[in-house]
Amino acid sequence: SSIGISVYPDDSHNIESLMSNADAAMYQAKLGGGNNRSFFRADMNDRAVRHLFFERNRASGAAA
Repeated sequence: SSIGISVYPDDSHNIESLMSNADAAMYQAKLGGGNNRSFFRADMNDRAVRHLFFERNRASGAAA
């Protein structure tokens, strides 16, 4: 199993953002092959947004 770690107050000041950041870090840990841990970094959100944008555009193109 993998774990994502987000640290208060460095990564956020509210629980929703901390949980979201930890989720992004966990996704990164899983990309590393699983059974890993990853600390949140701000660039993880940038990558997640790009990935979501790509997936939505790809799905839109497939439906057309």
